Amino acid sequence: QRWQKIRLLGQGATGQVWLIQDRPSAGAPGKMLAMKVLTKSQFNTPQLQSCLQAEMVYQRSMKHSCILPVLQVIEDEQEVLLIMPFAPEGCLKSCITKSGGRCGERVVHFWAAQLILALEHLHTQHIAHRDIKMENVLVDDKGNVMLTDFGLSERIPAKKPVASPFPLVST
Repeated sequence: QRWQKIRLLGQGATGQVWLIQDRPSAGAPGKMLAMKVLTKSQFNTPQLQSCLQAEMVYQRSMKHSCILPVLQVIEDEQEVLLIMPFAPEGCLKSCITKSGGRCGERVVHFWAAQLILALEHLHTQHIAHRDIKMENVLVDDKGNVMLTDFGLSERIPAKKPVASPFPLVST
């Protein structure tokens, strides 16, 4: 086993997220990571199977500083493991709760700007996240936010570009 489970970070309908530690190598301590364990038996309908595929494919293919990267996908008969960086501050909801519900205006603007950048990147790739909520926005040790949980994501067909969103009206 390459990783050691440290503690459970969260649990949902289809799996769990664990804090894991990479095995130490050459005297260096192992890196802390997150491992999302998706139990395949929970994805027992075509709709849920498409959610599993979205989770594995879309988040892994997105390369952006405001989207939590999937570093590795490991799949066997029973489970899919998504290995991702660990966001030590947790989700946005827990950060706000820890601060007593009071976050400075500059911090909120910073987080909003980062989320807009993440969504803009997704939309340029024709991906709709479809599950934006505070629990799906993680905060790293520097206060940056990263969008995660792509299980409900969907590819949106590319449309013909429009020259302007405001048609010219003449009198």
